[in-house]
Formats: sequence, structure tokens, C-alpha cells
Amino acid sequence: INYFLPVRPDHVWQRGFLWEPFTYMWLHSGLLHIAVNCLMLWMFGAPLAMAWGPKRFLRLYLVCGTGAGVLISIVPYLFYALGGSAVSIVTPTLGASGAIYGVILAYSLTWPERTIIMFPFPIAFRAIWLIPTMFFLSVVLDPGGNVSHVGHLSGAAVGWLYLRSTGDTGAQISLATIKHR
Repeated sequence: INYFLPVRPDHVWQRGFLWEPFTYMWLHSGLLHIAVNCLMLWMFGAPLAMAWGPKRFLRLYLVCGTGAGVLISIVPYLFYALGGSAVSIVTPTLGASGAIYGVILAYSLTWPERTIIMFPFPIAFRAIWLIPTMFFLSVVLDPGGNVSHVGHLSGAAVGWLYLRSTGDTGAQISLATIKHR
């Protein structure tokens, strides 16, 4: 299972394992990994699913997760072509974080002014700052380099592109609007 289901760029492009950008998001590296993803999905996905309905929410989740998986399989080759290490081409990635980041982005664009207090840090901020805050924390709190930052950013980017293409409210937010806030 751990050989055929996580997304590995070399598997996808050299061996034709085209299912991996979809199957990787259903695996996790341990209980803490799945617990954090479930917590984030419950905190930010449940209100979104109630507001949007289950079909629309599931479509967003699957598009963000699969889109992040595709980018996880492409970006390491781009870095390698620019002189980067070949290690990232054979490194497997698993977890639902790409899909979760897309959901969090949709939440923050749907309700940008909601106040968020992230546990265990008792600092209040607006929901529009969720993605930058969570990305910063994942970089700072991951000294071993086990977090797929490409997966996180890819999930948010695919979510933003998907929301813009569907014309969903809040997705029309621009960089100028974010800078203003």
C-alpha cells in the first residue's frame, strides 16, 4: 500500500501511476497526522459544508486534494530541472493537507472577517490570515522537513483557482484587497 498509493513524482511520470495524485490524500503517516487534519476539516469544513451543501463542498475538497497531488508530482521535476536535488523526485507524499488547505482558503474567503484564535496560541486574528499564518507555523514547527510545503501551497492555489473559476463569493478577492486588510 505504501508503495503504490502515496504520490511520488517518479512513479507518476516514469511508471504511469496516474492514480497517485488522488490516492495519496487518503493515507496518513500516523494518528497525530490524521487527528490534525480531521480537526482542521471539522473546524473549517463543517461550517463551509453547512453553508454550501455537501455536493459543492465535496467537489471543492476533491478538486483541491487532487490538484495538489498533481502539483506535488510536477513541482519537484521543475526544481530538479533548475539544478535542485533529485531526492524530491523519489520522496513519497501522503495526507489530506492539500485538500484541507483548499477548504481553509474557501472558509477564509467566505468569512474573511471572522475572528480566529488558533490553539495553543491565544492570539486573535481575522480568518483572511489563516493560510499565511498556518503556512508560517508549518515552516517554523517543522525542523525535520517532513511537511509537504508544496502540497500545502498547492492545495490553497488550486482552491483559489477553482473558486475563481466557479465565481464563488469571496474568491474575487485581489492582492490589493488583502494588502488593504
